[in-house]
Amino acid sequence: MGFNKFHAQRAHCGKHSHASRGEAEFCCELQLQERAGLLVIEKNQPNVFLTEAKIRIIPDWLVRQGGKEFFIDYKGFDSQSWKRNRKLWQHYGPMPLQVWRKKGNRFFCSEIIQGKEATTNGEKEENEKVREEKEVTK
Repeated sequence: MGFNKFHAQRAHCGKHSHASRGEAEFCCELQLQERAGLLVIEKNQPNVFLTEAKIRIIPDWLVRQGGKEFFIDYKGFDSQSWKRNRKLWQHYGPMPLQVWRKKGNRFFCSEIIQGKEATTNGEKEENEKVREEKEVTK
């Protein structure tokens, strides 16, 4: 098995390979939710092209839940490229991106980046306020 740039070994969830054990464990969690009928995993590792320059970002999953589609990305920790991609997604993302992490044995959604399709009712501003509050309490 190979290592990635963060020295994480590739891992399998039972269906396919993932960049880390945490990502594979989260995929198993999504698969359980899919079997329970709570969501549908539309695609693993979808290519998303942002800006007119077609900058490619690859979230971990495209998911449909309750008639709405959104992307999910599992993060073990923030890299420099993620910090850049977060800013790009805020301005050019085609739909919301949920960022999930793990603390102990629990997965949690650390933020939702609305992207360019955010409505004018303040969803984007509300998300920034929640993210700032979480950073303050860390």
